[in-house]
Amino acid sequence: GDGEIIARITSHTGENPWSKAGLMMRETLTGPSRHATVFTTPAPAQNGFGMVWRDSTGSPTGYAYGGPLHPAPNNWLRLVRSGATITSFTSSNGQDWTPIHTATLPNLASVLHVGLALSSSTNSALARATSDQILLRRTDPLPNATPLAGLNVGGTLLNGATVSSAGIHTLRGAGSDIFFNRDGFQFAAAQLTGDGEIRARVTSQTNTNPW
Repeated sequence: GDGEIIARITSHTGENPWSKAGLMMRETLTGPSRHATVFTTPAPAQNGFGMVWRDSTGSPTGYAYGGPLHPAPNNWLRLVRSGATITSFTSSNGQDWTPIHTATLPNLASVLHVGLALSSSTNSALARATSDQILLRRTDPLPNATPLAGLNVGGTLLNGATVSSAGIHTLRGAGSDIFFNRDGFQFAAAQLTGDGEIRARVTSQTNTNPW
């Protein structure tokens, strides 16, 4: 299905000025496979960011220049798959993204191999790259494997509610506040075991209290 991968390439060294360190979405694990890859090159080479792709098995590779590198270690990369297209992005902060290119791979397989890729571009030498802030997520179907249940917490004179549909969660809640020494609010929640994170976009908010 659809999804994206994000990572920050914190360092990259290699003898060949076209050594590539980055992110790849690949149809198979054979050499001629169709793929799309966004990458950095070694900073001294001044070849910057780039994207390469092969839109049919065994065909020549396409290339798009992605601009100069940012000061290390802030070279962020992102690949986004939507149907038969894969789009590459770069960033200096992991928040503001600049597109490089969108490659179309007709009838792209629903299941891809996705991850970090490194080539020295020289069979007889090794390159080295380090990365962090790696995020891999699926966007279609919507990632709602864990449902959110609404409940009133603390002092709420009016009953609130949470309605979830097609990945959109609408909360109606009262409550004293989330502050001082006691809270009152509507909580749309699920249990988390171990480490994790939660992200959401707040698309609208109305209230009678400015806080």
